This record gives sequence, C-alpha cells and structure tokens, in this order.
Amino acid sequence: MSELTTKDITEYLKNAMELESSIYRQERAIESAKQSIKDKKGRNYNDMCNRNQNKEKRMPKKKELAKPEDSRSSRKFSPVTLAKESVRADIFYTVISIIIIILGFVFKVQLMKVIGLIAIICFLGRLFINRKKVTDCVLKEQQLDIEYEQKIAEYEKQLDINEQEYKKALEVYEQAENQAKTEYEEVQESLTRASEVIEEKLSEPLAQTRQVLEKLYTSDVIFPKYKNMVAICTKS
Repeated sequence: MSELTTKDITEYLKNAMELESSIYRQERAIESAKQSIKDKKGRNYNDMCNRNQNKEKRMPKKKELAKPEDSRSSRKFSPVTLAKESVRADIFYTVISIIIIILGFVFKVQLMKVIGLIAIICFLGRLFINRKKVTDCVLKEQQLDIEYEQKIAEYEKQLDINEQEYKKALEVYEQAENQAKTEYEEVQESLTRASEVIEEKLSEPLAQTRQVLEKLYTSDVIFPKYKNMVAICTKS
C-alpha cells in the first residue's frame, strides 16, 4: 500500500467523520421515531385506562319513580265503617225508645211516653242523617278508588316509558364503549405497524451506511481503537 499524504489522510478522516455522523443521525432518527410512537401508544393506553375508570359515571341510570300512595292505607278507621256503626247505634237506641214508650203505656207513666217519643224523634233524625252519610262516604270511597287506579295506571305507564328510555340509553352507551374500544385497538395496531415500517425502511439505509464505513475502516489507515465517532471527530 502506497504511503498516504496529509491530504489523503485529511480526506479519509473527513469521509469517516461524515459516515459516522450519518450513522449517528440515522440511529437517532430511528430511535426518536420509535420513541414518539411508544409515547403515543402510552398516552392512548392511559386515555383508555382513564375511560375505563370513569365507566360507572357514564353508565346510564334508571329514573327513580315513587309509587303512588293510597292515602286510605294510613287510616285506622274507614269513614264508611264509622258511619255504619253510627247507623246501627241509632237503630239500637230507636228500638230502646220504642220499648220505653211501650212500657209507658203498660205502666201508664206519662213521663216515659214523653221521653220515649222525644228519643224516637231524635234517633230517627240521626238515623236519617247517618244513612245519608253512609251513602256519601261510599260514593267518596268509590271516587278515591277510581283516582288511585288512575294514578297506578299512570305510574305503570311511566315505568314502561322509563324502561324503554333506559334500554335506549344503555344501547347508546354500549355502542359508544364498543366504538371507543375499537378505535383504541385500531390506533394501537396502527402505531405498531408504523413502528415496524420505520424499523424496516430506515434500518436498511443505516445498514448500508455501516457497510460503507466498515469498508472504509478496512484500509487500516487508523488504529482500531480510534474507529469510532468521538475519536474521528477529535482527530478531524
């Protein structure tokens, strides 16, 4: 091998430095691109984890509907029952009054006749009033029954509407969750493919550059321990 001139050595070092720099830039470019993809996959994964953690908050809830309360259920005594008891009492006391009048005639006691007559008039009047009260109470109870049945019918109707709305909301929720999961998987797969493409496309030029540098180093112009970027840059 002919002796190299200073110009040849300078040119050799310049070429080696350019190749070393090119390898360094290519390695950094590959590493940076792969790291960027890794970071994006990590953020996408964290977003999905956060979404799963808040899953309960997004889940639709059924509306709570209070069942109509029958106001009569809290009553100790029914007005109809009380009115009927009053009627029975009036009948009882009317019979007693008749008995008193009969006894007045039997024993010829005028006072008993008067008291019995007054009592009969009073209790017959009460009986008439209380019998009307029974009729009014029965009608009122029937009206309350109708109103309560209407409230129950409306309540059941609202329950059905609420159930249908909940099912629709749950369907929308599940579609959104499935869509988010599909998008997450597609993004992760896309980023994985991108990383593979980067590795495939950029590794080949890097390997070619290394081969050129290795071929350059085979000339043994410099000692093996100086065949690195730091040493080359220092010498150049």
